[in-house]
Amino acid sequence: MDIGAATEALKGVLGRIAYGNLDEMAEFAGMLTTTEVMARWVADRLAEAVDTTGLEALTVTLREHPDAWASYRRDLTG
Repeated sequence: MDIGAATEALKGVLGRIAYGNLDEMAEFAGMLTTTEVMARWVADRLAEAVDTTGLEALTVTLREHPDAWASYRRDLTG
């Protein structure tokens, strides 16, 4: 994947939630926005935003602290 395209796509995805109150956003209504949930949300939005041709999977890792993190791996093959 082109690193420039991936960087721009990530900026776009994160820009949708940057500095916002997740509890007030319609797409998170009724959800507990844990780090695990947010890692999945970012992975799903990235998969929609970039050309995933030839990729088997997309993994997103979000870190709250060096000792506190969550990852989500989205399969792209099926």
